[in-house]
Amino acid sequence: MKTLLTSTALLICAGMACAQAADNKDWHFNIGAMYEIENVEGYGEDMDGLAEPSVYFNASNGPWRISLAYYQEGPVDYSAGKRGTWFDRPELEVHYQMLESDDFSFGLTGGFRNYGYHYVNEAGKDTANMQRWKVAPDWDVKLTDDLRFSGWLAMYQFVNDLSTTGYSDSRVESETGLN
Repeated sequence: MKTLLTSTALLICAGMACAQAADNKDWHFNIGAMYEIENVEGYGEDMDGLAEPSVYFNASNGPWRISLAYYQEGPVDYSAGKRGTWFDRPELEVHYQMLESDDFSFGLTGGFRNYGYHYVNEAGKDTANMQRWKVAPDWDVKLTDDLRFSGWLAMYQFVNDLSTTGYSDSRVESETGLN
């Protein structure tokens, strides 16, 4: 029920922002909701899987893009109707497109994500509240008329309750390639 209230509040706030800015043609918005379920054991006896509801709101104006999202993830025993350990994940990202042309583009994203863990049947664990800070440059380079090199590099810093959640204090991820 708490998830439904939080998700509804986020959608209402996003909808009001869209309505207020409707006269301003510079802003572009989208909002949405998704409920993903994965039944990883098919029609087996205990039918374990994942439940991942999420809502999001994106706004962009010129070189700026702001994204808000609320997401949950965790295992579910569908046959018993019970959840296992799960977490809430509200997130904010701000992206600035520094350079943009047909031949080259470069942008930078900064972000914050909170992980609110809710442990179920795990001895010595009840809840944990961890945060992740993100800095991520992205690029796109035209090599020829038919070939481009693009990607991003994200650097993360994790803080709070790391010994409970099992996360390290930092991580680097990247995707890049030719297209």
